[in-house]
Amino acid sequence: MELGQQDGLNVCQCEKCRALYGTGDDWSEKFWLFHRHLAERMERECPGLTVMIISYALTGDPPKTFRRFPKNVMIELCDYTESSFMRWNGYEVPCGFSAYLYLWGNYPLPGYTPKRSFESLADLAARLRRHNVKGLYRCGGRGLEAIEGPQYYYLDRLLSEPGADAAKTLAEYCDAAYGPQAGAKIREFFTILDRCLVPFCRESMGHFEASAAERERQRLQTPLTILAHVYEPAAVAKMQAALDAAEALPMTEREKIRFRRLKIEWAYAKNLGAIATGWFRYWEKPCAERFRPIAAEVRFRRKLLDRVFDADFRAKFRKDWPDAPLFHGEPREMAERNGCLGATIY
Repeated sequence: MELGQQDGLNVCQCEKCRALYGTGDDWSEKFWLFHRHLAERMERECPGLTVMIISYALTGDPPKTFRRFPKNVMIELCDYTESSFMRWNGYEVPCGFSAYLYLWGNYPLPGYTPKRSFESLADLAARLRRHNVKGLYRCGGRGLEAIEGPQYYYLDRLLSEPGADAAKTLAEYCDAAYGPQAGAKIREFFTILDRCLVPFCRESMGHFEASAAERERQRLQTPLTILAHVYEPAAVAKMQAALDAAEALPMTEREKIRFRRLKIEWAYAKNLGAIATGWFRYWEKPCAERFRPIAAEVRFRRKLLDRVFDADFRAKFRKDWPDAPLFHGEPREMAERNGCLGATIY
């Protein structure tokens, strides 16, 4: 059973609650004591039940007044950096830890574009294993099953096979997903894309994966700066050439369906990258000549979304991918904004 306060919390203003557990205005400690009390009650009334207490927001730091939890408690960490694990040294958590992963979904800064390098996933998997994390919750779904497919596959492989080689896993994935001939060219596409993502991931792993001070020092703090950084024109040209070459090679009908999805997700990311690079070029020297390419890309974006979404603003091609709809099945409005929260491009 998961136990924890939610987003948007407003604490009670009455004196009785303020006096609860003798913590006054220290609501972090008040919640930890309250959650421990509930776990103790569950231990008596529901033996065998595990209570998974979320360490998040007000409870992001460990408790100050006690270091031992009841034997039925697991702690779910929303901050799973090395420094976060270090803060829990010396605490007795009988059922161990789980992690609430903010790796994918539509809210990290890159939005509906690829987010994670293989290097960053290998580092994360090693850290989770090193600290004996027993379970994972993937926040926000995925939604980019084609262009992020190798990343999902590689993390799954790392969790069952520590130290799995990224290049070999990518080759295995591409051969299985697109056939050995087209797969070799598509592997080139993903290899270049991964190299483009490495600097971003090293500097900014995103939501709750760096301290507040570290996030302040990061250069890539907006979707536009990230997109312009990742989708550098020369690299984009090489990626497009690899996909064009793959399209001319033999594929089964099932592989062609998967390839069509990859093309749609790539067109979305490439277009946003072109808008971002054009935007910064325009501000170096605002003029009509530099504005026209941006306008053309915006028009292309509208046509792309017209092709992807139907009159009910739902993604098409649902028969092709019934279990994994485009953009996680979100309405067109979400794709127009590039996602929600930090990913939004107005």
